[in-house]
Amino acid sequence: GYHFTSDVRLRKQASIDRLKRAVEYAGKRDVLLLLENLNGEPERAEAALARVVSRLSQLARAVDPHQPDGELARFRARGTAATLSEDTRALLDWARDLEQLSSRALDVTGAREPGPARAAPETSLEPHRLLGAYAAQLTLTTLQEAGLPRAAVRVDDDLHAAQAARVGPWRVVLAHPRWRERALSQLSLERRSLVTVRCPEPKAEPACRSASASVLSDSPLRAQSLAVTLLALEPARALSWLAQQPDSEALLLEPTGQVQRTPGWPREPEADAPAAPAADSG
Repeated sequence: GYHFTSDVRLRKQASIDRLKRAVEYAGKRDVLLLLENLNGEPERAEAALARVVSRLSQLARAVDPHQPDGELARFRARGTAATLSEDTRALLDWARDLEQLSSRALDVTGAREPGPARAAPETSLEPHRLLGAYAAQLTLTTLQEAGLPRAAVRVDDDLHAAQAARVGPWRVVLAHPRWRERALSQLSLERRSLVTVRCPEPKAEPACRSASASVLSDSPLRAQSLAVTLLALEPARALSWLAQQPDSEALLLEPTGQVQRTPGWPREPEADAPAAPAADSG
C-alpha cells in the first residue's frame, strides 16, 4: 500500500522508513543488499493508480454478496438501479451483456431487475467474480487518460496489455494447470487481453465442460466474458461458437488432457520478446 496514495509526503516517508529497516536488517545479517526499481516511474502514474484503487475498493464492497447493506443487496431487494454508483451500474450492465453474449447459457446472479421467470441457465456466477477484468479495464483506461499508454496489468494469472513496452510486446507462457513446468502455449501480447478461467472440479461440477478455457481478445471485459462462456459449453460447440466472435481466439483444455485451439491462436513468439509473468491455465 506504500505506492497507492496521492499523499507524496507520506509516501516518501514510508519509503525511507522501509529502506532504513532493510539496511538495518542486512547489516545485522552481514549480507549484500541490492536495491532495484531505482529508475524513475512515469509522472502521474501513482496518482492515477491511487484513484483506481479507491474506486475498486468501493466497488468491491458494493458487490460483496456478504454485505447485507451493500449496493448489490439493496438492488436485489428493491429491484431498482436508481441508487447504483457509476462503477456498480457499469459492472451490472456488463454482466447483462455477458448473458446475452452466451445466448443465456450463463446467468449472472442478481444482475437485473426482477422480471418474468426464465429457463434455468447452464451455469451461473456472482457479479463479484467479474471484478478482476473490470479492474484491469479501469486501470488501463485511467493510465491512458493520464498519458501513460504503455502499460500491462496482471490480475491473478491474467495479463492485459495496452501498447507494448519500448523493447517490444510482452511474452506470455501459458502453463498447464497440473504440470506447471509444461507450457501449453507461448505467445506475444500487445493491445490484447489473455484471460483463463478454470473449473475447480471438472468431474464434480456438471456446468464445466472443459478443465480450463483461455481467451485472447481486444479488451479485458470481452476476454473474461468469452472465457466464462466457453467453460459452460461443450468443447466442439464452444470453438464453433467462438469462431463467430470477432477478434478473439481460444485454447481449451479438456478434462481428458486434450488441448484444442482455434485456427487463429498465435504461433510461438520470437525468442527475444520481453518476458512477462507466466499465466496459469489453472
